[in-house]
Amino acid sequence: MDDRARRMPGFVLLVGLALRLVLPILSGPDAPRLLEVRPAPDSSDVLPRSQIVFNFDRPMNRDATRNALLIKPQTAGDLVWDDDARVLTFQPSNTLVPNVTYTVEFTAGALGRWWRPLEAVAPIRFRTADIPTVLGAYPAERAADANGAIALVFSQPMVPNERIGQPTTVEALTFDPPFARTDIWASANTLIVQPQQRLAPATRYRGMLDASLTDARGADLGKPFSWSFTTAWPRLLNTAPADGDRYVAPRRPLTFTLDQPLDLTQLQASLNISPTVERDITTLTLPDNTQLVTVTPRLGWDVGRFYRISFRPLDGSLPSDFSFTVAARPAPCRALPRPKPAARGRSADSSALQHTNGRGCGARWLERRATRRRSNRHRQRDRGAPGGRTTSFHHIHLHTCRCDGRSQRRATQ
Repeated sequence: MDDRARRMPGFVLLVGLALRLVLPILSGPDAPRLLEVRPAPDSSDVLPRSQIVFNFDRPMNRDATRNALLIKPQTAGDLVWDDDARVLTFQPSNTLVPNVTYTVEFTAGALGRWWRPLEAVAPIRFRTADIPTVLGAYPAERAADANGAIALVFSQPMVPNERIGQPTTVEALTFDPPFARTDIWASANTLIVQPQQRLAPATRYRGMLDASLTDARGADLGKPFSWSFTTAWPRLLNTAPADGDRYVAPRRPLTFTLDQPLDLTQLQASLNISPTVERDITTLTLPDNTQLVTVTPRLGWDVGRFYRISFRPLDGSLPSDFSFTVAARPAPCRALPRPKPAARGRSADSSALQHTNGRGCGARWLERRATRRRSNRHRQRDRGAPGGRTTSFHHIHLHTCRCDGRSQRRATQ
């Protein structure tokens, strides 16, 4: 029994060698053949996401055939057999390289199930398609027209000619914040996006194209695309008080009109008043879709102060400015003691009229502005003056005047 046990491994090895030599002959005279390859040899515009599929006429040795496959340029991926080992599929890990010629071949190590070598196959070549890319996205980064259209230009025809000019919705294209829109292919390469309503002003929009968007051949983008733009700041239509106004009442509210409504939060963040003043802001959208903004100072404007109002848009576009000056409080003039009588034909000394701040109203100004009142009630004859001299100013009347560039009071006869 011990001798038989020792002979058994040798016997098994001998039988295995015999089967290795005999079975290929018994299985038939023909070697296994490659029936079909996809993509087809010498094909072009092969989609980069395509698989490479080999179809054999009989079951193959899985490991030997897998190891004998060569793909150039070298591409990472997985080789998968079907259940009966007749179909071998190469699935790229990512995609095939776009716009590249591939060469596929099997070395002599490819064997059928019964170790018969694969019938010689010439190298197989095919070329991948160039994937579509976005050549341009409009509008650009900033100052986009809120009423304008959005356009995307592609490197490849994206739709067949019969879809040109037809309203549609491209599902692969999204915007943040979203808005209702109509998409139209103006040409096979150009997509026009028309908002159904005016876009919000001074707002940053982000457009996103999914990688799954395909062109007319079925080639997809391969990777997502995104861009952003900011709509223009509303135009300032009018202001009250007007720009440069110099006599604004301390309690007067500031109002201005924008050509389109702006969010109150954005308005508060961008409105700058110098010098700073505590204020309340209210807005009202008018029937013509313009916006009336009212700024009310809580404690009023400082008397005699110059104010500059500016808008500092968050998108960094050029600001709009206007200014005004609050009226100063009038300072009354005061009369000094009764002036001395003047000689006949001469006016009284104008230095007799002084402001409370010590500045005198000019004599020439007084001579132009004074009004002589010669009624019996106001005209007196100086008893001590020879020749009947009269007093030029017997009664002082206070009136509003402007001296030295400031609002004052003036005295007249």
